[in-house]
Amino acid sequence: YFHFSISWILLAVFIYIFRKHQCTQSLLRHKKLNEINKNEEQYIKACFDELPSWVFFPDIERAEWINRIIKQAWPYANQYLDQAVFRDVLVPLVRGTSSTLADFSFQKL
Repeated sequence: YFHFSISWILLAVFIYIFRKHQCTQSLLRHKKLNEINKNEEQYIKACFDELPSWVFFPDIERAEWINRIIKQAWPYANQYLDQAVFRDVLVPLVRGTSSTLADFSFQKL
C-alpha cells in the first residue's frame, strides 16, 4: 500500500538481526571481561598453556649471557679506566687548572 519494495523490508530485517547479534556478542564479551577482572589470577592459571614463552623466561634469565661477558671483562675495563681516563686525561687536566691542585692524584679506583 505504501509502495515499498520487498527488498527494503528484507534490508531492514537483516540490519535488525545483525545489530541484535552484535549487541549479544558485545554483552557476552563484557561479561567475560568482568569475570576475568574479578579473578584474574585464576583466569591466567586456567589459560597457562596459551601464554607466550617470554612469560616463563623473564629478562633476567635471558640476559645471563651478557652478565657472563661483563664479569669477564670488568677487571680489564677497570685497568683501562684507571690508565687511559684517569691517569692520562683527568689528572693532567685537573693539575693544569690550578696551582693548588698540582699534587692531585688518584690513589685507588
